[in-house]
Amino acid sequence: MAIFDIEKDELLRLTDTQLEELVARLAEAEVATQGHSPAWVSWSGSINASDEGIDIHVQVPVDTLNTGFLEKSDTILQAKKHSMPKAKITEEMVTDSELSTTISEQAAKGGSYIIVSLGDDCSPPMLKDRLKAMRDSVKDDPNNRNIHLNFYDRSKLIQWVRQHPSIMLWVKGKLGQGYSGWQPYGAWSNPPHGVVDNLISAPGVTITLPSEKGQKLNIDDAIDAIRDLIRSTKKAIRITGLSGVGKTRIVQALFDEKVGSDALDRTIAVYVDTGAEPDPSAAAVLDKLIAEGRRAIMILDNCPSELHSSLASKVSAASGEVSLITVECVNR
Repeated sequence: MAIFDIEKDELLRLTDTQLEELVARLAEAEVATQGHSPAWVSWSGSINASDEGIDIHVQVPVDTLNTGFLEKSDTILQAKKHSMPKAKITEEMVTDSELSTTISEQAAKGGSYIIVSLGDDCSPPMLKDRLKAMRDSVKDDPNNRNIHLNFYDRSKLIQWVRQHPSIMLWVKGKLGQGYSGWQPYGAWSNPPHGVVDNLISAPGVTITLPSEKGQKLNIDDAIDAIRDLIRSTKKAIRITGLSGVGKTRIVQALFDEKVGSDALDRTIAVYVDTGAEPDPSAAAVLDKLIAEGRRAIMILDNCPSELHSSLASKVSAASGEVSLITVECVNR
């Protein structure tokens, strides 16, 4: 099977909670591709929480947001594991012959309402019937012409997942198909259980950047400078340092919106510890990302200098949007 692919029927094994998180992650990734913070996406993370008919809510403070999957900057997505035929759609959107207040408010705002149904894999006539059921549900609302409605079945969902390699890794991990060592954004530094994973900023630990002409910066001051360096260069970025000073945690912090300003896009992070002999190899994954024109930031922990040099040349020669960060422990 291709590195960043999965059979659509495998998604049926996701739980309700995992499906909701998947749709939320996809919405975050879509927002991030437009240069906005994933924080503009909100979701409960619990199927038992009171959500007033809202599983995932996108609210980006812009006039338009047309990503191909999200048409409106204000979009509500409902994630349903079971099939949603016409009767179920009406039941979801209308109560006691009245349109849901949440959907009516979306219409008044000119927003979007999307049902994502994992249990459906629609033929064109089936999809047409479901969209008609959604339109019929809002036809008596005075703002019915303002709302954008859509229905995403399992085929549409897997098409969406395939656009985002980092999310594909997350899905594969949840389904027990994860590649050896490969991870999306997360706690790569593996803090001990119960320990607060704060940014390491011990006294005496400094960072030297080539752009700072040898000046030694403390970690807090260096974070934004490293981010700028990664964004502005086509070369691979290499981070070296003594064992235990927190190199992996520093890289993790580059994607953390709570640290500094203008964090790197965590929805495109692809991480592996090369010392764990990952399968597929780092070279194979990089080649695939470049060949498919993916937007990604690949992080290679414990990366030997020979591997860094080999992959760095590929990144420099590529015309796509793949960045490379490598980390290596060095002796004094």
